[in-house]
Amino acid sequence: MLPALLTTAYLVAFLGSCVVSHALWNRLLLARSRQPRPPQGPALLVVMANVLVFLIAAVWTDFGPGSQPARLVYLGICMACIGQCYWSLICISESGRRFRIARLVHTGQAVTPGDIRRLYNKDLIIEERLKRLIAWGEVREEGPRVICVRKKMYWASVAVHFWARVLGFDWFNRAQASSE
Repeated sequence: MLPALLTTAYLVAFLGSCVVSHALWNRLLLARSRQPRPPQGPALLVVMANVLVFLIAAVWTDFGPGSQPARLVYLGICMACIGQCYWSLICISESGRRFRIARLVHTGQAVTPGDIRRLYNKDLIIEERLKRLIAWGEVREEGPRVICVRKKMYWASVAVHFWARVLGFDWFNRAQASSE
């Protein structure tokens, strides 16, 4: 019973450490930055650093009486999964349309579907995302054209679209059909 409670406490402490260290990172280090940065990168660094620190601590303390290497592997896998969930939450909160629409409706800014379309229309979404990509240094505007400067977002999109194709997601098939 004790090893299970220790493992649970360790994983809860890991998640808490991710949240606290991410908040400190954002407030102390990113507050000094002059340029806006995508939130996914720091969140991923925080998660990976916490996994490393917690695994080293688990090995160093031998993680309780009768510890076995399999328990450390299990702990590492659980921390990686929790970290992935935390990182995904950051990504979803950055681009989740449902959250934005729900907030507009809840605050009373949008009371009809027409209000939602007016406040959160496709042109505004594209304009906002283009501003972010320019601020992050991913693309730049040259006259009427948009040029890809760095390839980080491009390769991420390649990975997402590859995975969508493998899984047969409906949105990917619709996008493919409309571009042909």
